[in-house]
Amino acid sequence: MNANIQAKLIDKALQVIEDMNEGIDITQAFRLVGIRQSIFEMVCEENPEIFAKLREVVVAQGQRVKELYAAYSNELRQELEAEGIMDKADILSLLRR
Repeated sequence: MNANIQAKLIDKALQVIEDMNEGIDITQAFRLVGIRQSIFEMVCEENPEIFAKLREVVVAQGQRVKELYAAYSNELRQELEAEGIMDKADILSLLRR
């Protein structure tokens, strides 16, 4: 592959990662940037530094999901307890499933 095409594909892959970092779904980012998933994967496989950036974004998103879940489950627990719908033991039992 010539260097010019490779540079353009790297730029597109980096744009996908940037879009993901801003909260855009990866499939939507592929469409917005105009790159197929298979090409994106190839670029990541051939460029470890791009794969490392992708991994950072995925790990950060996973951490955000965990934080949101923890905040939501705590809020929900408090509401259910306040309404007398469930006690703490019942709620914790459900969350462990």
